[in-house]
Amino acid sequence: MSGLPVGKVIGSGTVLDSIRFRYLLSEKLGVDAKNVHGYIIGEHGDSQLPLWSCTHIAGKNINDYINDPKYDFKEEDKIKIAEDVKTAGATIIKNKGATYYGIAVSINTIVETLLKNQNTIRTVGTVINGMYGIEDVAISLPSIVNSEGVQEVLHFNMTPEEEEALRHSANQVKAVLNEVKNL
Repeated sequence: MSGLPVGKVIGSGTVLDSIRFRYLLSEKLGVDAKNVHGYIIGEHGDSQLPLWSCTHIAGKNINDYINDPKYDFKEEDKIKIAEDVKTAGATIIKNKGATYYGIAVSINTIVETLLKNQNTIRTVGTVINGMYGIEDVAISLPSIVNSEGVQEVLHFNMTPEEEEALRHSANQVKAVLNEVKNL
C-alpha cells in the first residue's frame, strides 16, 4: 500500500520476544544473555515459535545442553521458556498495566540499527515472498537490517516441524488480514 519496496517498511516484529527468549535461556543456563543466540520467529502472538534448531550459546547448539546432565536443561524447559516468552506481555500488563518499556527498548534498538547503518540481525516484520513456501505476508524472520531497511532476510536450515509451524504462523497472520481488509 505504501508503494515502497519490500524491506523499506518494517515492523517491530518479534524483536522484543527474541530479547525475552535469550534472557530466559541465559537465566536458565547461567550465562550472560550476550552469549545466547536465538530467535523467536513468525507472528508476534500465539503462533510465534522459537527457532530451536538454530539456537546457540557461545557456539554450542542448545541440544548439547539438553544432552549434558550437568546443565539440568530438559525438553520441558524448552516448552516452558517458549510459553513464558509468549505470555510475557500479558503477565507484565497484569502486573504493571502496560508493556511500554520493553517495546520502547526494542524500537530503540531498531532505530539505532537504522541510523547507524549497523547491519545487525533483527527479527523485524517484513513481507515474505517465496521463502519457506510463504507468500505475500509480513512475518518476523532474522534479517540483516541497516540504513536501507531490511537488506536481507536470512535463510536457515529449519527442521520440517519448524517450517510447518512457521507456515502456520504466516497463515494465522493472513487470516487476520482477510478479516480486516474490507474495513
